[in-house]
Amino acid sequence: MHFTALVFATMALAAPLDRRVRPGGDISVTPGNCGVHVTQFQKPNPATDNYKLDIRMFDGAQKLIGVSNGQENAPSGQGVVVTNFFQSSDLTVTAQNVDDDPLLFSFQAQNFDSNSGQCSVGAYDSGKREMDCGFSCVGGSF
Repeated sequence: MHFTALVFATMALAAPLDRRVRPGGDISVTPGNCGVHVTQFQKPNPATDNYKLDIRMFDGAQKLIGVSNGQENAPSGQGVVVTNFFQSSDLTVTAQNVDDDPLLFSFQAQNFDSNSGQCSVGAYDSGKREMDCGFSCVGGSF
């Protein structure tokens, strides 16, 4: 699945997610092929610092439905959880130890990594790399 252009185009047009609305509200989501855009920031000092992740999740209609809290601290092996508007289905993104390690993703009993065919990953540039991944998502509005 490769929809990098679609996700980037959507990011430019999407209305910001209202962080005050939490699951349980009257939010409609579109199941199907969801996506996630991640910016992974390199460790300033690899011996002592952690990666930081900025995560945006999109539903089957490419509507923004979940975001991280800016640049989330991502200690190796500890997932960053992105609450979204799919009932009981948080997206978890986990950084590993070194720059060459893939990010790990978990959503609705699916587990994959950024080296899989589900993701398009750019090279590190100016201390960060961008990636887009696609995955199936089921569910509906609350």
